[in-house]
Amino acid sequence: MAGASLAGAGAASLLLHPEAAANAMEHAYGSSADGTLDVATFVEADSIVVEITDRGTWRPPVESDRVGGRGLPIMRAVMDEVHIERTPAGTTVRMTRKRSPSGV
Repeated sequence: MAGASLAGAGAASLLLHPEAAANAMEHAYGSSADGTLDVATFVEADSIVVEITDRGTWRPPVESDRVGGRGLPIMRAVMDEVHIERTPAGTTVRMTRKRSPSGV
């Protein structure tokens, strides 16, 4: 896709890195300060992809302590695709934003 721009896609990925990382820490590791995240951003032929992977165990939020709850809706509104894969080894969130051929 010659001439395609990463401007909008790159801005979206910069916005969502911290949000996805915060979600991973909250849901994988809870209140523990210990935890590892792998963060990868790469460009495919027609898109930019952000992956956040943890090695924790999924923990639903405690409603009484709940502040937020907007992470996934924001990710889904800004990105073209959001996939979440939960396994016994951890969770990977993969967000994809298509590159704009118009340069926007």
